Amino acid sequence: MTNKGYPNIDPDRTAFLYEIVDPLDGIPIYVGFTVNIYNRKHAHLSLLRSNKHHNDKLQNLHNKRERHGLPLVFRQIAKGPSHLIIRGEVLAIFHLRGDIGNRCCNMTNGGEGTVAVPKSVRINARAKAISDPRYIAKASENAKKQWADPVTHNKMVESLKAGWSDPEVRERRTKALKKAWENPEARKRASESAKLRWAKVRAAKRAAHTTQPDTLTTP
Repeated sequence: MTNKGYPNIDPDRTAFLYEIVDPLDGIPIYVGFTVNIYNRKHAHLSLLRSNKHHNDKLQNLHNKRERHGLPLVFRQIAKGPSHLIIRGEVLAIFHLRGDIGNRCCNMTNGGEGTVAVPKSVRINARAKAISDPRYIAKASENAKKQWADPVTHNKMVESLKAGWSDPEVRERRTKALKKAWENPEARKRASESAKLRWAKVRAAKRAAHTTQPDTLTTP
């Protein structure tokens, strides 16, 4: 038996499955296979820090996070015979792409590591992912955890402020908002969301008013 895509690796040799995590919300965005976990970790991080990584998508994400003190996180997730880990890599990438869609930074399907994933497939995977209640719940839970952490909270706020203070970023975001507002469905969703927020605010104010002690006294 030989490893498909890795013919020079003994199929029984110990190998590792690893992932690279987006520190902003704790969601894995890249999965890989290696027979030397320490060298692979050093190679990834060294190339990212020197802005020379071969994966442009991963490099761009690293640059964005690093500017605000949030470096990508490398961690081992499995260990075993290489023929099993290679199959695990393929399955992990498949499920990762289904879970987070276009956020996935893997540019191939794993295993052979040669077949690039068509852009249309990545776009369809993202559309499917962001409409999945499981993804929405997981992303919401991770975002709440990150927002509750004071250090991460401050970094995220600083990142947002820094973005809006940049004329190019501000112009790009403004155009995106205007374009989204031209969509009737987007306007309807925004209106419904605003009504819901205001309803919650009014309900909270009424509740606070009714719970206040009566300070008036009768003569």
